Amino acid sequence: MKTFFAVLGLAALPITAQAQDIDPDVDFTRLNKSGFVKEMRAMGEASWEPMMALYGRLDPSLAELVPEYPWSSEFDDAYGCVYQGLSDRDALGDVNQIRDKTILLVGYIMSSEEVNFASLENDDTLLELMLPSDNLVEVSSDCGVQELNMRALTESGMMEAFMAVVMADG
Repeated sequence: MKTFFAVLGLAALPITAQAQDIDPDVDFTRLNKSGFVKEMRAMGEASWEPMMALYGRLDPSLAELVPEYPWSSEFDDAYGCVYQGLSDRDALGDVNQIRDKTILLVGYIMSSEEVNFASLENDDTLLELMLPSDNLVEVSSDCGVQELNMRALTESGMMEAFMAVVMADG
């Protein structure tokens, strides 16, 4: 269950575009901080709609609560912090792996209509594609990325409605 909530909190990472909008040739180890932030935003934009589709597939009423992609200057600051944290750990290469997984994840979600957040724990492919490295989880948490994503979902009413659907099914 801890993994499930970590994935929910990171759902907008690497997550209104499609996988082809993620540049597979970007090498995050070669980017400066502003380039890193720019590419993280692009990856987030490309994966937002597919990730949010997982809610609507669980329950169509949740689709009405999907917020707009929530990027703000707070995200710029948070991902600047992520850049620094990963740099300090010599782990910027982890983001290259997440980029590759995100491209596959978006394709998998868009081609698998039966996939939703309820199927997450039983879908090894989906879970593997959604799980970032430990470094990225720790640094993103320390930098407030998960909190920003969860705030967007909470403010839209999505999180409360999602929990109600999950509890009713559980």
